[in-house]
Amino acid sequence: MLTSGTQNPSGMKVAQHTTSDQLPFPEMLSPKFIKSSEWMDDQKASVLFAPFREKSLNPNSWEKKMNFWTGALLECARNHGDLLMDLKTYRNYFERQGKHPKCLETVLKEMLRTGKLQRMTDFERQSSSWMRWGVDTFLRRPVVWGLTQLLPTGTSAEDEVFLIPEQVKKKSAEVLAHHHSKVQHETTDNVMEVSAFRAQCLGLLKSEAECDIVLKQLELDRKLLVTRSKDGSMIVKICGQSEARVQPVQELELNIFRIRNVMKCLEQQIETLSEQCDSYTAEARKLVREQKKTVALHQLRKRRTLQRQIDKKSSCIDTLHDIIHRIEDATSNEMVVKAYESGVSAIRQLTGDVNIDKVDQVLDDLQEVLQEQEEVSEAIAGVSLPGSEVSSDALEKELYDLLAEGAGKEDSVVMEPAGAGGGDKSFAESSNSDIDALISGLVGQSLIDLPEVPASPPGMRSSSRSPQKKMEYAS
Repeated sequence: MLTSGTQNPSGMKVAQHTTSDQLPFPEMLSPKFIKSSEWMDDQKASVLFAPFREKSLNPNSWEKKMNFWTGALLECARNHGDLLMDLKTYRNYFERQGKHPKCLETVLKEMLRTGKLQRMTDFERQSSSWMRWGVDTFLRRPVVWGLTQLLPTGTSAEDEVFLIPEQVKKKSAEVLAHHHSKVQHETTDNVMEVSAFRAQCLGLLKSEAECDIVLKQLELDRKLLVTRSKDGSMIVKICGQSEARVQPVQELELNIFRIRNVMKCLEQQIETLSEQCDSYTAEARKLVREQKKTVALHQLRKRRTLQRQIDKKSSCIDTLHDIIHRIEDATSNEMVVKAYESGVSAIRQLTGDVNIDKVDQVLDDLQEVLQEQEEVSEAIAGVSLPGSEVSSDALEKELYDLLAEGAGKEDSVVMEPAGAGGGDKSFAESSNSDIDALISGLVGQSLIDLPEVPASPPGMRSSSRSPQKKMEYAS
């Protein structure tokens, strides 16, 4: 937990951690870690708490143990929201049955080597200037690293503070998103005093030391730019939500910053004058009760003078507010005009080769092509292949032959095709007349020659008939 800060020679506050007895143990470690087999099993825990052996003796076991403690330390930092880590504090976090791990110093050195941790002193020496960055990276850092490897350092591992880059970057992104959520107009709201930005960030951070760290990280990531104005004020500019990196401070932004400062100063003056007015009013009431009318009138005159000053300053604030709004409107109008220009340019690129004469020519060509296609289709439909032309008389003759074959000989009616001596009669008329003749012949036929209806059951019918009747029935 970061509770306070101490000033180091570079000017940045370094946060101090509290002792483990001030922090409840369950808040530091996740339930998943506490219930893990490595933590619950005494034998496995004793191996994990022991110092590291030489890596060459058992590389797999060494890597497994290192990965376990690396993940445990980072998870603990995430759960508690720490941006800094030191050996003494985190050793107390992992107390088990009164014992502390004796291998964390090796783990911190390995995390420092792999980039999961960073020395606070190295972070403070970083600069957002590209020239300074090149000098630090290619000249000074290799020399300093060589000296630290050859010469012993006076800093103890217990007292050294390490920065967690993963946590710092995550917290920096949260602070940046929080600022963007409060921006109403990017032209006027992305430039402010450093103190105002720090006050805005303190709701997400634990201390001013963490605020300094996040401010430095945003500057290194080119998301934030810190500069000094002509009057000596420290100004910070934050990149816009749609920008990849922050741009240099423009003169327009400096003017807007000055206007906002004047408005802020006037508001403070109005607040002070209002308090004085209230005090004059209270004093006048007191004097009236004491029958000191002349002195009370004098207090009221002073109150009225202050009220005129308040009205004048309020009018100035209203004017400055109007100027700010006009600047915002002008910026919006500029954006709209640029969007219009982009739209016009896009339309011209798409329709640059199209004009009314070209459209008329295309329509004429289309009409001509469609007419030619229709003529071709009609020509194809009018072509008849050899042998495909069959007269209607031949089709009627063929139908007559099919009907003659399907009819029985005794019930057949003589039907002639329409073209075989039938005059102008069509096939349908001749067929109707033949059908009428067939029906009239059936109606006029005698029913005497039909056999009698048997009166006895089928089984007894053969015995009652005479042989002659049987022969007649059979025939």
